[in-house]
Amino acid sequence: MVYKALILGGVTMKKILALTAIAVLLFGFAASMPAKAQTTTTVTNLIEMYVGSATAYVDGSSVKMEAAPLVQSGTVYVPLRFIAENMGDEVLWDDKNREITILEMTASGSEMLVNATVTLKIDSSTGTNITMLPCLGFPTPCSYPRSTATHTFVIKPSVKIVNGRTLVPLGSLATDPLWIASRSFYDKVSSRVVVPGFDPNMQTDQGYGGTITVWYSWEQGSAETAALKKAATEFEKAYKTASVNLVAVDPASLKSKFIATASTGNGPHILIGPSEWIGELADLGLINPIEISHAVDTTNYMLIGPYTSNVPENFAEFVLRANYLDVAINAVSYNGKVYALPESVNTDALYYNKSFVKTLPTSLNDLLTANKKYPVSGGSPLVFDASSFYHESWLHFGLGGGVFSGANYKDVSPIKSLSSVKAFQALADLRKNKVTPSTLPTYQTAANLFSSKKAAFFIGGPEKYAVLKKTLGTNLGLMEIPSGKPMVSVEAVMIAKNVPSNMRTAFEFAKFLTGVTSFGGGFNAEVNMAKTASHIPAALKPYNDSNLLDDPMVKVFSVQATKGTLLPCAPATSAVMSVMSKILPNVYQGKITAQDAANQAYQQITSQIGK
Repeated sequence: MVYKALILGGVTMKKILALTAIAVLLFGFAASMPAKAQTTTTVTNLIEMYVGSATAYVDGSSVKMEAAPLVQSGTVYVPLRFIAENMGDEVLWDDKNREITILEMTASGSEMLVNATVTLKIDSSTGTNITMLPCLGFPTPCSYPRSTATHTFVIKPSVKIVNGRTLVPLGSLATDPLWIASRSFYDKVSSRVVVPGFDPNMQTDQGYGGTITVWYSWEQGSAETAALKKAATEFEKAYKTASVNLVAVDPASLKSKFIATASTGNGPHILIGPSEWIGELADLGLINPIEISHAVDTTNYMLIGPYTSNVPENFAEFVLRANYLDVAINAVSYNGKVYALPESVNTDALYYNKSFVKTLPTSLNDLLTANKKYPVSGGSPLVFDASSFYHESWLHFGLGGGVFSGANYKDVSPIKSLSSVKAFQALADLRKNKVTPSTLPTYQTAANLFSSKKAAFFIGGPEKYAVLKKTLGTNLGLMEIPSGKPMVSVEAVMIAKNVPSNMRTAFEFAKFLTGVTSFGGGFNAEVNMAKTASHIPAALKPYNDSNLLDDPMVKVFSVQATKGTLLPCAPATSAVMSVMSKILPNVYQGKITAQDAANQAYQQITSQIGK
């Protein structure tokens, strides 16, 4: 029997006269109906909605809703009809009794069979589930009565009507074991509601073994390397016949060395590196897209559509989006395919010293004029590495500047737009107005100035949190950059294409390392990485771990990442970063005008990538 996440769908107050159908269901008469246009027989079923937004995504395509999800008293409410109908189900409204009935439909020949019904009453604390048991010869059409099983379940809080639309509390029906609603969840990092019509859980298969080689470039003796070694040790404990060979490679040569060796099949199974490498490595044919059969167990995936075992080509993306932050999956996607499992998200946020900052900034302008409100004797209100486009991007994109024209990574005309010129000018004005130091600081210099109380604000990444906390103690504050849109990149776990052996073991380790699977004893590799090495998890599972629930670093940087500007994994990105690193210092120091900077950036980047 097929069960889908129909009971969390959205309903309007439109009255549907289908009481005859309800009677047929309730009293066990012929449980079949003519096929209707809005009912589909092959539903991949990944619905994503965002609290406060009327735009939803159904299997990756945007759709407008009549009601947006909302949060009241800590409970997430979702629109009923929208989800139910996008799961291929019927929604009936009984105005007299203020009652909703949902019919779970599946196709059989030319007929639509009703597998089950769910009845919900407005403001009631209980609901009823009537399951139609299969008839002999199922799934051939049933032309005679089918027996039923009735189950009453608790709804807490109750179903409610808000602004004329019926909303149900997410997870309220999860106590009913028959329904897939228990698989739906609220991604509190992105304020995203995820409703999968399939089991999104990443399976572990500890039957794989052999030696896999992992290349990485994290500093020896660092907390990152220690956490990676811990993950490898725990993996080997669970996979009794597996061995993980960790090989540290110099950061400056990691990519070039991989390119040189991977084409011969002599490179590693796994490459850990920045997501912006993905486009180049994919174009060279050196890394594999994620195969869904390697990421999850597809043997039971008939749930994606009634009575079919066909797995859609893009099903991997749907499963992965249900397990990771959407920004993380977007970061490792190239030409419509997912090429890596994201380990952590990287971005900048706003550190502040509470001894200088009594009132938090609420806009970008508060930072641009910080010399007026947040003076620092013998120092500067704000410090950051303005020579790096990555660390300056909060300003460029926050003021509306751009780089690429949509997904056309050959067209960088947005970098010479009026908004981009405005951003270049704002950078120059920061130094001119003594908001930032007269001498352009490096990233480390900026962090040192802040930790030595020579600045009120510092824009930097999560890797600085531990040392700044140790130095400033309770005076250290951390918040999102108000209206800023810093770049977001991902530390990606890429699978080499030409290594012939132990590929499944490599995928098992990739899943484990990124935190979507755990082993006995409660060890989660990504939770450990976050706590010991300040990595911000890309997977959703670690955010429900008690060790991370109240971690201010994880809270701020994860949310900032969802509001930032994704660094594309297209090969052209490297040209952008290289050119901007040469132009930005000249802008900061007043050596070129904002307009000249925009023109030079456009010309030099276009010359490098070709148009």
